[in-house]
Amino acid sequence: MLRCGVDIVHVPRIVRLLENPDALARMLCDAELARMEPQHIAGVIAAKEAFFKAFGIAPPAWHDIEIRNKENGKPTITVSARFEAHIDECDLSISHDADYAIAYVVVMTRGNNEDAR
Repeated sequence: MLRCGVDIVHVPRIVRLLENPDALARMLCDAELARMEPQHIAGVIAAKEAFFKAFGIAPPAWHDIEIRNKENGKPTITVSARFEAHIDECDLSISHDADYAIAYVVVMTRGNNEDAR
């Protein structure tokens, strides 16, 4: 089954969120917190939200996935065992422009994946 999700984040909202380390720690993995630039964090949050929208999961299980970058800069999603058994392929694109970051996720899953929810 093909699933997709998209999310857009207003970067000024993330500027305020950066003042709350506890909230950031609940949402992001240590490696994701290595770059504390607002646009980067907005892109990571948008990517996570887009992934969970693809699966219809609310509220998000923030630490079940991690957003990383390949050597060439392309973002990727690393998933926990909860999702790994249900995913054949996953692709992610993140873009930033001034006050906005947007992420789009496409996931090819096995079966109906009700167990991943």
